[in-house]
Amino acid sequence: MKNFINAISISYKTLFMIIKHLIQLLKNRKYKTIKVHHHRLIIDPHFDLGLREYYNFVTQLCIDSISQLPLEIPAHTFTLGIDEDIFIKKNIQKKLVFQVEHTLVKPGGRGSADAPLSTTRIHNTHDFYLVRIQNQAKLINYDLIMEYSRPNFKHIRDSKLFNDYLQKVCVISPTLYPLNTQLISKTHRQINTITLFRDTNQARRRQFLEKLREYKIPFQNINHRFKNLEEVYLNTKILINIRQTDHHDTLEELRILAALRCGVIVISENAPLKEYCRYSNFILWGNIEDLPMIIQDVQKNYLQYHQNIFNASFYTRMQRLEKSNQLRSHQAISHLANLI
Repeated sequence: MKNFINAISISYKTLFMIIKHLIQLLKNRKYKTIKVHHHRLIIDPHFDLGLREYYNFVTQLCIDSISQLPLEIPAHTFTLGIDEDIFIKKNIQKKLVFQVEHTLVKPGGRGSADAPLSTTRIHNTHDFYLVRIQNQAKLINYDLIMEYSRPNFKHIRDSKLFNDYLQKVCVISPTLYPLNTQLISKTHRQINTITLFRDTNQARRRQFLEKLREYKIPFQNINHRFKNLEEVYLNTKILINIRQTDHHDTLEELRILAALRCGVIVISENAPLKEYCRYSNFILWGNIEDLPMIIQDVQKNYLQYHQNIFNASFYTRMQRLEKSNQLRSHQAISHLANLI
């Protein structure tokens, strides 16, 4: 009888392991494994659509960095932007995650209830921004945190409150598209001025668009275009950038740097710590109430503005950003592989 009970117990354990294995296989079906020498990079082909181009860009950087690892080091498996745990047999596992939220948030901003005060002063006030790191407790459990914004990094670092967090951060500027001098210099473009607002019913952006209509400024809002956005940029003269809320003030680099690298003149609302993005000299800045007049002037004198912005200094700066991304990615992957 005892042997029979033990046999049943073993059978149940075996069945449990089989079910667990099948569940894991079903989970893994939505992911893709890329072999790089004897290492593996597991990615999510269904990553958030609005961030997909940046995700794919970082994926390629990771592949390039992994391929440079010495062949004699043990096999590693890197997971990129995957929330759940994946069982990796034998290989050493390293988990990479993305931080793509605003950290420069004014008191009272959405999602900032427990955020501490920073040392970054709010423009024209005696008040300070909060340091908002969404899901910080979750992010800190990953091996590497991919951050798109140097102003975010500067803001967090200056607070001196998150040293453990910062040690895991790798800043990768969204230099999504390759530089093409001929395409950037092309000024015969079919689309004059665009905004890229997902939700035009947000009060702040709705009021701004109404102001553009009041000034009779021609524009079009392009929404729900996530794939091949480069094609839109290459055919656009001017991009207008303003933030969604009055509280979340990190510069929207995922949008403006990609457009800039396609030869689009970017007119943006002022942003705190903008000089730390390293390409602020090539953007036209203004307070939100002044933007309509700036837009009108740029539309009227488009060729002159384009010539002044996309000069030799622009190309040098863009190339340096690319090299910085490559270096940072290589250092981060090497560190995860315990080489440095």
